Amino acid sequence: MAAEKITGTDENINAAEASIPTGQHHLNIEVLAASQQLVPTGDGVERSRHLQLFHAALSGDWEAAEGIYDLVPGEVNARITKRGETALHIAAAAEHTHFVKKLVERMSAESLTL
Repeated sequence: MAAEKITGTDENINAAEASIPTGQHHLNIEVLAASQQLVPTGDGVERSRHLQLFHAALSGDWEAAEGIYDLVPGEVNARITKRGETALHIAAAAEHTHFVKKLVERMSAESLTL
């Protein structure tokens, strides 16, 4: 069961994360339900943005990600998971080549080497 809309409140973000069955696989990505004791990634707005980027990269929804990157260009390098993965890692693992190509166009050569 996936969340339909992610808002900026911690309760809604936690509910969306809890709605993902632990151990569910999507291609080569294992989706883990996060505990309520999440490692802080910043303010609630940043967490919401990172969760939206995660879902966009996982589903290959470039338009959703592009809207975020247009507003906050630095997010192309953001670590959006607890394991430090970026949207590039997620989209590549999910084999969304169109998403990966569009994202790489926005990244600097230095960022890509990281």
